[in-house]
Amino acid sequence: MKIYISAFVFILWSIQVSAQDFNASLFGCKSDGVTNNVGSIQYAIDYIAKKGGGTLHFYVGRYVTSGFSLKSNVHIELHEGAVLVGSSNIYDYQQIDGRYTLISGVGQQNIQIKGLGVIDGQSKALALHVRSLKEKGLLSSEFAMDKVSQLYFSKTSNIAIEGIMQINSLGALNSFVDCQSIKLRKLEINSPQSNAVVLLNSSQVNLSDLFFKSTKQALVQEGTNSNVLKTNCLLANGKSI
Repeated sequence: MKIYISAFVFILWSIQVSAQDFNASLFGCKSDGVTNNVGSIQYAIDYIAKKGGGTLHFYVGRYVTSGFSLKSNVHIELHEGAVLVGSSNIYDYQQIDGRYTLISGVGQQNIQIKGLGVIDGQSKALALHVRSLKEKGLLSSEFAMDKVSQLYFSKTSNIAIEGIMQINSLGALNSFVDCQSIKLRKLEINSPQSNAVVLLNSSQVNLSDLFFKSTKQALVQEGTNSNVLKTNCLLANGKSI
């Protein structure tokens, strides 16, 4: 009898563990490099958050998206060959705190973006679209490219970004405002038109094993930041930040 009970408990535990992992394709996400998946991605995030949290997995392919918001206890894993591609339309980005954001989290906790995949901000196409709108008078001539953030977090704690490659963004790749417990690890950054990491009034920041292949500035600190630890963070010329 004890054996049957133990087996039953194990099965329940297994179901619970597997239920924490969700395939993006099951929510209708398409990896064709054309379809804008923002509706499916945001629905998946909201669904997982309501279930208490879990990981949304993206497998091989190019997943175009507009701006979306992460929720507490929801993690994104980009597997090798998976690319999240930002829309080339500036109006597809979320406007938060005066910035145009692709992926954001405001007032959340326990958020992760991890894996061996890529986030591509399509900076050239996005910049061309912005210039076109300005020329047509559809966007203020005072709009500045540095208002764009690939990842933007505000008043959020326990953030981990690990393993991925970030490329082709305008403005800033990773912006943290009034955040706590931030971990950036094993990132490869290749985005010559953006600052890589921007900290504003944030604390308990751990930057490790980061490679800045190309960027405006690797690290920008504004306001009052505390406990910022940098370990093995290298520029393309081999120098540490």
